[in-house]
Amino acid sequence: MVTDLNHLPVAAPPWRACTLRASAPTSYLIRLRYGDARVSWIGTADDANQCVPTTNGTLRTWSYIGDTVGSAYQEGRWPSLTPPDECEPGPGRIGQDRQLVPEGSIGLTVCGLSVKAPQRKSHGADTAKKVAAEIDSLRAERFDGACRPGRGSAIRLVFRYAQGPPAAVTVWGTECGMENTFLRGALSAELMDELSGLLD
Repeated sequence: MVTDLNHLPVAAPPWRACTLRASAPTSYLIRLRYGDARVSWIGTADDANQCVPTTNGTLRTWSYIGDTVGSAYQEGRWPSLTPPDECEPGPGRIGQDRQLVPEGSIGLTVCGLSVKAPQRKSHGADTAKKVAAEIDSLRAERFDGACRPGRGSAIRLVFRYAQGPPAAVTVWGTECGMENTFLRGALSAELMDELSGLLD
């Protein structure tokens, strides 16, 4: 659990929309005890709108983990923050506010987001590092959510790591580029073709 929590992003996304469904959130307070008798507390909540931060009083993450904490409370064990479906983006990863793909990826799953014909293909560490380096060489700016085309030709790149949750980058196309919730990068037609070719 501590490993997963330590890998969550602590920066607030520059653009965030929350639903307004009526619900009764369940609050949770986690007590962590260390070998030297130190204690720390983490607070969060399970809420239908999935728009509740998690904080230790000093740092705060807006990555929603309330349902995961609720499941851990019910089942008595901590489930991984890595989604069972490799194409799901997960809660995000520390460092995504500084670069599109944080360093250290050991694998990559490429997911076609077309509703009619979804595709996916997994790649190993060599491809993951190569693609991450190409993406991180792009000029990135804060993502504002202003450009949202259809999902027809969009793909999601899900980078996996030895520890902690994955980091996802959604590639919308040359018009809107790519984004990871925190940052947006421009995209050339050549790079779009190369990334789409990873599904072949």
